[in-house]
Amino acid sequence: MMNDKDCKDLEKTLDSLERGPNDLEKQIETLQFRNEVLHKANHKQMNEILDLRTKIKKLEKDAVDQFRNKGEL
Repeated sequence: MMNDKDCKDLEKTLDSLERGPNDLEKQIETLQFRNEVLHKANHKQMNEILDLRTKIKKLEKDAVDQFRNKGEL
């Protein structure tokens, strides 16, 4: 059976231990960081796709207008 002194020694030992690779807090921090990075990359790609779609629509409209002005369409 552990006495009070043993409990305090164990608590000090546990507090002084560094986190290992299996520590849940470290894994949570890593996953949160990855989530933030992936979210930023996803947002950037989404904005780029929307920008490209807008440019394509404008180019298509310009091409159609150009053909209409020449009388080829």
